[in-house]
Amino acid sequence: MFNEEDSEIYALIFTGPMILFGLLGGASTWIAVKGQIATAWLIQRNILVAKEDALIPILDAGLDLARVVLVAAVTFLVLWGAIASAQRNRRRA
Repeated sequence: MFNEEDSEIYALIFTGPMILFGLLGGASTWIAVKGQIATAWLIQRNILVAKEDALIPILDAGLDLARVVLVAAVTFLVLWGAIASAQRNRRRA
């Protein structure tokens, strides 16, 4: 039904987001366990913003528009790099 190229593309489509959710899931689990101590620490280091300024709230902190755009850009670049690498490897083979 699927040839080898289709299988590789589908593997990339499903593996990339799973890896991303795994990485982000680890961070969110840590935040949930540590709670307000963790969010205060992240706010002090300008990783998250206060809940009042957040576009996406996370406990008593969150992500503002600039941080959401940054996360989206990094996600896009990681997926783009993975797809480009797979295509390059496929051409070599």
